Amino acid sequence: MAVALLRWLSRQRAWQVLVVVLAIFVVIASLGASTTHPLLLLLSGVLGATVMFGYPLLVIFGFPPPYASRLRRGIAWGSSALLCIVVLASVLAPTYHFSLPNWLRVALGLPLTALLLAPFFIATSVVDDARRALGRYQLGDSVGTWLCIFSYPLFGVFFVQRSVASTLAALDAKVPPGHGGAIAV
Repeated sequence: MAVALLRWLSRQRAWQVLVVVLAIFVVIASLGASTTHPLLLLLSGVLGATVMFGYPLLVIFGFPPPYASRLRRGIAWGSSALLCIVVLASVLAPTYHFSLPNWLRVALGLPLTALLLAPFFIATSVVDDARRALGRYQLGDSVGTWLCIFSYPLFGVFFVQRSVASTLAALDAKVPPGHGGAIAV
């Protein structure tokens, strides 16, 4: 499913994706404004998490091996599970404050934050590895790719749409017919 969704999304024009993302932001803001109904808060949280983390996860699960390895996908699954826990916790207990010792906050907070943000770095690595295999990678490309994947919902859409779509098309052109491909369903 991720492969088909990545295939479809890579064929869309960047401005169309940007308009849809902005419309989703308007819906999220209106749903999040109602703090009285927990289901609206949950829907707002799920939409927000999907918009922010959806594209990096889609890149990780949509690219073929060896670029998206088992380890990378496993870390992405762990990050997705943590994201679900964060969204549910923010809806179920939005005003509850934990009183943990400072050392325990740091000991738990750093690895959990790293796991939560891991899809952005992994998606950058997946795209860059595919571009290296095609001979299209230049020194410093990963910084620009990471910034664009991280800011995808607003500004990164223009770079990422063009970059990921051309990389997937080049990978498909490189694979002999009948052997699947980068975006074959």
